[in-house]
Amino acid sequence: MVTQFVLRTDKKDSVGRCPVHLVVYLDGVRLKCATGEKCKPADWNATRQEFRKSYPLPDDANALLARLTKDALAWWRKLRAEGEASTLAGLRVALRPAPVPEAAVVEQESVTVWYDDYRKSMLAWGYAKETLRHHLVTRSWMVGFKKWAGVLLDPTTYSLELHDRLMVMCRSCTWRPMTCGSWKWPCCRQF
Repeated sequence: MVTQFVLRTDKKDSVGRCPVHLVVYLDGVRLKCATGEKCKPADWNATRQEFRKSYPLPDDANALLARLTKDALAWWRKLRAEGEASTLAGLRVALRPAPVPEAAVVEQESVTVWYDDYRKSMLAWGYAKETLRHHLVTRSWMVGFKKWAGVLLDPTTYSLELHDRLMVMCRSCTWRPMTCGSWKWPCCRQF
C-alpha cells in the first residue's frame, strides 16, 4: 500500500486555495479522498507532501496528514486480515469515524432526599402526625440501610441485587410487639 498527498490545483476556489487529497494505491486500486484541508500552491511542498511554514498552523495540519496516513494503513491491515475488498466508502469511514456519543452522566441522589420532600408535601396537605411519624420511621430505615450496606439508595441504580440486600437487612431486624401504643425498632437504634 502506498499513500500520497496531492494538491488539486485544478479545483481552486475564489480565494486561490486548492484542496489537498489523499491518494491510496492498494491491490491495483487507486482511491482518492479529500482531507478537508485547503491551501494556496505557495504553501504546499509537493516533494515532501506537506504544508510549508508559511501556512497558518503548519504543524497541526501536517500532524493531521500523518494521522490520516496512519489510519489508512490500519484500515488496510484490517482489510487484509479479514480478506475483504477495499472500497472508497470504507476508506472514508476509516478516516472520519462517526463521533462517539458522550455517555449521559446521571447524578445520584438518595431516596431519602425525595422522601423528605414527600413528607413536607404531606405536612402541607394536613396529614395527621401519626401518618407523618410512620413515614419518618420508613425514612430512618432507608438511612439505616445506607449505613448498613454502605451503598446509596438511589432509584436510578436500584437493582435486584440491591433489593435483595435491603430484604436481608429488614429480615435481620427483630420485631417486637407494640407496647404503650408505639413500635419499638431495636435494630434501627443502632444506626
